[in-house]
Amino acid sequence: MGCATLYETPTDHNFKSNEFPTRYEADEEIVKTRKILPEIKEKTILVVSAKDDRDPKLYVDFLKASFTGLGITEVLSFEEFQQKLIKAGKIDDLRGVSSESILGLAQFAKAEPSILWLESEVKFHKSWCHMDMKIVDPRTGETVFEYKDKRFVIVNPNSECIYPMMNAARDWYLESAEGAKVGELHSGRH
Repeated sequence: MGCATLYETPTDHNFKSNEFPTRYEADEEIVKTRKILPEIKEKTILVVSAKDDRDPKLYVDFLKASFTGLGITEVLSFEEFQQKLIKAGKIDDLRGVSSESILGLAQFAKAEPSILWLESEVKFHKSWCHMDMKIVDPRTGETVFEYKDKRFVIVNPNSECIYPMMNAARDWYLESAEGAKVGELHSGRH
């Protein structure tokens, strides 16, 4: 695989006004779900649960920095979110609740209704990169964005794999923030 630094953000990159630089696009075969969430501006906390078989902490940090750049007030790892609930005294209702189930996510949404849940996994195998990202509205349990792709990496895993996924999530978020109606997509990268 290429020699680029994994999860590198280009210098002076503003994710809200600029997509990550890539020549690859995500089409409807890759973006499995894309439901506009009109109340996205009320969702001020994005909880990130991410797995990466090379450097999971670096991946979580990359996701947090990117989504914070979109204007989400707080982007937290699952561990940070748990600490926030404990400090706010909201943890009593959540004993034994897991983030691995829809019911668990619904319980978290009762304690903190302004959250969105992001699950993502990136796996590398030889020159292949497998990427999954799902964003769930915990209040309803509904998946509002889902991305699944597998690519052969020639030179740069960022521009060939990671950036197209991030750009698709960015487009979905900005379209939701603009108040598009369900099924109404803006022209551009899809």
